[in-house]
Amino acid sequence: MSVRMDLAPLMKLGAVIDEWVLKQWGARYRRYARREYVENSRGGGLWAPLHPSTIQRRRKGQGSGPVAAILWDTGTIIAALDFKFQRKPGQLQDYLRARGVGGRAKFEGVRVGFGGPGRHPVAKRPVAMLAEAHHSGLGNLPERPIITKPDTATLDGMGNDVERRWRTIVRRTR
Repeated sequence: MSVRMDLAPLMKLGAVIDEWVLKQWGARYRRYARREYVENSRGGGLWAPLHPSTIQRRRKGQGSGPVAAILWDTGTIIAALDFKFQRKPGQLQDYLRARGVGGRAKFEGVRVGFGGPGRHPVAKRPVAMLAEAHHSGLGNLPERPIITKPDTATLDGMGNDVERRWRTIVRRTR
């Protein structure tokens, strides 16, 4: 599961796309993805509702209490979308370095999502594997997209991150 965006217009700024900007972008994207996850898990988004047998199983011993949120049994998958990258199980953040560029490190972008060996506490499988299964609707699971193209507000914020970094660099060179 991945989202690719054309960063060519921003790459023209070259030196401004540094690790600081990428950290901001990673946090900003995870905030967006987490917001979407919460909305979808509560039934307010694009995800299919829980199957009645799943709802019944979750209510067992709890009378007719509130319906459990979608993909939120243990909170492990949503924890991997925490805006702060802390290497939680399933959290992924990689900086993509430009190839063939000498001198100071140049970056192409940041990869954010699910990865690593971190396992789900109940399913005992890698969190990334479970997230992919739900995202893509593998097997009998309905498709519940988790990693999606960011909204306009998130993209605008990413542009603002570059501008803020540019201003900081200009101030330091005066």
